[in-house]
Amino acid sequence: MKLPLFFTRPTIMIKGYFLSFCILLASCCSVFSQTSLDEYDYVNEQLMDFLDRGQEIKPGYSLIELAKRQEGQHRSLAVYGLVKNENAKTVANILRYRNISSQLDKIICIPDSESNEAVLQLFVADYRRFYNSLTSKDERDFINESILQLYFNLSKASL
Repeated sequence: MKLPLFFTRPTIMIKGYFLSFCILLASCCSVFSQTSLDEYDYVNEQLMDFLDRGQEIKPGYSLIELAKRQEGQHRSLAVYGLVKNENAKTVANILRYRNISSQLDKIICIPDSESNEAVLQLFVADYRRFYNSLTSKDERDFINESILQLYFNLSKASL
């Protein structure tokens, strides 16, 4: 018996879950604004300092935690929203994966789908690098399970 392509191509399935998750994040934020290149760069290059060292976030912005999945003390996946204070619009969502055992700590900025083409291309390239940095099947499984769980939790919350 030949399995359907859905079951034989796990990377397509994973990317589909991730894309669905990103779309859900955008729809859960009732007011979403395009992500500028400056905001995208800030998230990817400087936001880790805010999260880890307690430094001040960029003036005019705030960060809210939308969801988190923790597995023991070793790894977690969290989703944050970067909100522009002047208009209370979410300008980007942030996915953070931490694995203390393998010392992997990655942040991925998920821009608004209406953002300019350069920002969207950067996101695709950054996501590919992130996915390729997951060296073990166990890490990939954790990410997939977490994305599914967060997807369902956020979809329930948006109803």
